[in-house]
Amino acid sequence: MAETKIHDVQSLERAIAELELKRKLLEQKLDSNGEHLQKNFVSMAFKSVIPTNSFETGPIAAAGNFLKSDKLKDGFTRLLNSVSDLASEGMETIVNKFKGKKDNHF
Repeated sequence: MAETKIHDVQSLERAIAELELKRKLLEQKLDSNGEHLQKNFVSMAFKSVIPTNSFETGPIAAAGNFLKSDKLKDGFTRLLNSVSDLASEGMETIVNKFKGKKDNHF
């Protein structure tokens, strides 16, 4: 919008109308940008801290691939099964000891 020279009341009213139109357009753009920021703030902030190429290569990509690994999942499953078995055996031992002490007292 070119700067309008004001010579009379009509040119003043035209300039005011142009400025009001410009104000409305800027308000709409501001609203749109604000909505975009609200919807995408977390990902934008995260990406501003960690470069995009770090997700494709480098330690972050390696960690992501490592955590997706089937071998890792199988390893965790075996570990949890082992811990569970040990806990069950420990509980059986404790229960058997209490049963033995209880039987000895009567």
